Amino acid sequence: MAGDESGVAEINRSLDGMRQAMGGAGVSFLAVLAEAHERLRQPEAGLAVVAEALAIADAIADRYFEADLHRLSKAWNPCSDWN
Repeated sequence: MAGDESGVAEINRSLDGMRQAMGGAGVSFLAVLAEAHERLRQPEAGLAVVAEALAIADAIADRYFEADLHRLSKAWNPCSDWN
C-alpha cells in the first residue's frame, strides 16, 4: 500500500473481486481495509468497514480479528457500545 488513497482503492478492488468470486468478503481482508482507513484518518469509512466485518464475523463465528475490530471501533467512537 502506498500510504494514500490508492492503497484503499486497491484493497477495495480486491474485495470486490472476492465478493464476486466467493459471494462475500473475508473478515481478514475487511480488517486490513479498516486498518488502512485508520492510517488515513478516515473514521466514517473505517467504522462502516468495521460494522460489516463484525456482522460477517458474528454470522460465521470467525473471532480471530474481533478484538482488533473492536479496538478500531472504540478508537474512532469512544462513547459507543461494543454490541
